[in-house]
Amino acid sequence: MEKKEIKSIKKLQQQLDTCQLCYYNEKSFNSNFTIFSNELVYLQLQPQCRDPSRHFALLAKDHFEKSLFCDEDVLHDLSRA
Repeated sequence: MEKKEIKSIKKLQQQLDTCQLCYYNEKSFNSNFTIFSNELVYLQLQPQCRDPSRHFALLAKDHFEKSLFCDEDVLHDLSRA
């Protein structure tokens, strides 16, 4: 790999390690606000909003660069949740 690719991968890993919405990040993810979860997706209240009862996030558990890159099962679960 080239230095540029390695630097890009390290930067992405650093961002993932500090992501507060990352389901697998034990350091910053708060599961107390999770409403629904299955193998692929989760639904969570967003407590940092002024009225968290009206703000939530529906996210895939795995990271994807764009929603177009999600597999069919993840997209199906996102549409059903």
